[in-house]
Amino acid sequence: MTILCGLHDFEIPEGINNPQKRNQQFNHLNSLVEQKTSDYTFNIKSVDRFSKHKVKVAYLKSAYLAAFVALGYGYILREELNVVRKQIQNPEKNLVAPIFLKGNKKHSKGQNILNVSDPINSILVHIDRMVVLLPPVENAENCYDDIVDFVENKSINSTLTGIKLGWPSKLEYEYDRYLIKK
Repeated sequence: MTILCGLHDFEIPEGINNPQKRNQQFNHLNSLVEQKTSDYTFNIKSVDRFSKHKVKVAYLKSAYLAAFVALGYGYILREELNVVRKQIQNPEKNLVAPIFLKGNKKHSKGQNILNVSDPINSILVHIDRMVVLLPPVENAENCYDDIVDFVENKSINSTLTGIKLGWPSKLEYEYDRYLIKK
């Protein structure tokens, strides 16, 4: 709905505002226009709903799902990932310590998954300019403490090395296949 008010047009999106308050506001503005009132003031309040935390939770969820597709149930249902599942289920809360790295401009496009072995054991999920470090496939005791310590204290100018798993294009379940062979 758009209203012409003197020199200004006002448009309030329908899907993201309270319809009753929106209609009240437009009715009031329409009555001012009909009365040809020129002596009025009003305030507009804009609410910024952007949340860096929720963006990180979205990346975490994407990384979790990509790891599931690549590695399978044997990896994704591990106890070490309980906190990740809780964070995804509760995006408003801050449950996961910082396990995010920013990708550099050289590696800013694309997606990839690596089984990192040095300098820290982890599953690295790279999605455009965000890198999420998830617990390693094996030997994951105290893994979050190690990952958080690495992210906060040692990640600057570090080179992570490991096995490139690629980005899954179908359900691959590589870790499940490994477990079956054992």
